[in-house]
Amino acid sequence: MTTEFPNSLQVDVGRLEYNDETFRHVKKNSSFSRVPLLNVLWAEVDNNGTIIITTLAPSSGKLVFHPIEVELRKPKAKAKKEGEKEAKTILNEAQNWTETLLAAAYKGLKREKKFRVLINPIGGKGKASTIYERDVRPIFKAARCEADVTVTERAGHMLELAQEIDLDCDAIIILSGDGGIHEVINGLAKHPNARKALRIPLAQIPTGSANALCVNLLGPKDAFSIEKACLNAIKGRPIKQNIYSIKQGDKQYLSFLSQAAGLMADLDLGTEHLRWMGDGRFMVGYMRGVISKKLCPVEIEYKLVESNKIEMATTAKSKFKDTHFYNDEDDEMDDVAQSLPWEANGESSSSEEWTKFENPVMYLYAGGLPYVGRDLMQFPAASPSDGCIDLVIQSKATRSTMIKAAVGAEKGDQYWLDCQYYFKVTSYRFKPLGQGNLSIDGEVYPFEPFELQVHPGILRLLTLDGRYIADAFEPGAAILKATQ
Repeated sequence: MTTEFPNSLQVDVGRLEYNDETFRHVKKNSSFSRVPLLNVLWAEVDNNGTIIITTLAPSSGKLVFHPIEVELRKPKAKAKKEGEKEAKTILNEAQNWTETLLAAAYKGLKREKKFRVLINPIGGKGKASTIYERDVRPIFKAARCEADVTVTERAGHMLELAQEIDLDCDAIIILSGDGGIHEVINGLAKHPNARKALRIPLAQIPTGSANALCVNLLGPKDAFSIEKACLNAIKGRPIKQNIYSIKQGDKQYLSFLSQAAGLMADLDLGTEHLRWMGDGRFMVGYMRGVISKKLCPVEIEYKLVESNKIEMATTAKSKFKDTHFYNDEDDEMDDVAQSLPWEANGESSSSEEWTKFENPVMYLYAGGLPYVGRDLMQFPAASPSDGCIDLVIQSKATRSTMIKAAVGAEKGDQYWLDCQYYFKVTSYRFKPLGQGNLSIDGEVYPFEPFELQVHPGILRLLTLDGRYIADAFEPGAAILKATQ
C-alpha cells in the first residue's frame, strides 16, 4: 500500500517512512527513518492540526517509545472562504490518511484491546509495579488499549483473580515471572467456564527472574525487553500450547512450562535468596550442584513416542520456521476433539506400555518450550504441535562432563551428550525413593509421587512470530558427526 499524503510520510512495502527534517525535536537532515508497520501503535490528527503517529521505533537494537509529529500544510488560497475550504480538505485528507495507516498497521488484528493486567509486585527484583506505571501503561494508553489492573497482595492471589476473570477481555497480561503464569492457568482451570477461560490469550511482561515464556516467544535477545513484550501484547496473535495435568495423591495441578527434580530443581529452589541476581542465580545454583554431585532418588516411567535424537533434531530444525497461528473457528472443532484435564478419568490406557528408566539419575527435567531461561535451551526439539512433552533425564556423570554441559547450553548443545537422555512422551510417572526437591513451573511442590499427562493445544499464548524463537539450535554438524 502506498499513499501520497502528506509528502513527508509514506507507507510502502510494509514500512512507515518519514523525512526527519519535517518533524519537531528531530535532528534535521535529508535522510529517511523507517518504522515497520508492526511497530506503529496509533495515528491521529489532533485539535491543533498535527498528525501524531505513536510508534515503538527500532533504535540501536532496541525499541523506543517514540511519537512522530508533523504539522499539516497550510492552505495556499488567499481568500478567507477558499482558505477555509482548502483547510477542511487538508484535514479530511489527513484523517483519511491516518485511518489508512491504522488499517495497514493493524491488518488482521483487533484495535483498542481490552486487557486484564495482573501484577506481582515482589517477583524477580520487585520492580513490577514501577515498570508498569513508568513503561507499560504509557504504551498501552498510546495504543488505546483499556487495562483493568490489579496488583496482587499475597501468594495465590493471581489464582483467585483468574478464577473470576471477565471472559470478554482480549488478553491477560501478566507482570510476573513464570510462577505468576502458573497461578493464572490453574485459576483459569477453576473458572465456571474453564474451557473458554483457558482460551483467553496470555502474554508475559518480563518482571521475574527467568521469564521463560518471553525467552521462547520473543527470543533470548529481546526476552527482557519491556517494549517488545508490550508490542507482543498489542499486536501478537495467539498460538495453541499444550498444557500438562499433574495428579499427585488426591490433588491435581496444571503445568505450562516445566517440571524438575534433582539438580535442576535444587538450582532454582535453592537460590530464592539470590533473586537480586536475576537469572544469574541459576548458574550459581548449577555449579553448586555439580560440585555436590548428588543423585536424585527417583523411579521414572514414561510412555515413549520418540527417543532417536537425530530424528528429533532433524524434525525440529526443519519446522523451526513453521508458524502455528490459529483461527477462532478452530475452537468449535476443539470442543469435540479435546477433553479438559479435569474431565479425563486419569486412568492410563492398558494398551499403552510404560518404559522404566533403569540408570542412576542426577536430575529429571520435562517441558514443552525450548528455553527454560536465556542461558539454557533444555528442550531444543520442543514443538507446540506434536502433542508431547520432552523428557530429559541426566544420568550419573563426572563433574567435568556436567561443566561441559553448561558450555553452549544457550544453544542446546548439551542435547548431544550421551549421558543426557531425551525422550518425547505423552505421559510419565515420578516416584521418589528418598528426599529431594520438586519444582513445577519454577514453584515448589511436595517431593511425592505424581503422574503427568499431556493435553494438546488447550492454552493460548500471544506471539508476534507464531512460533518458538529457537533458531540458535544448529544440529547440522552434530547430526553429520553422529552419522559418520
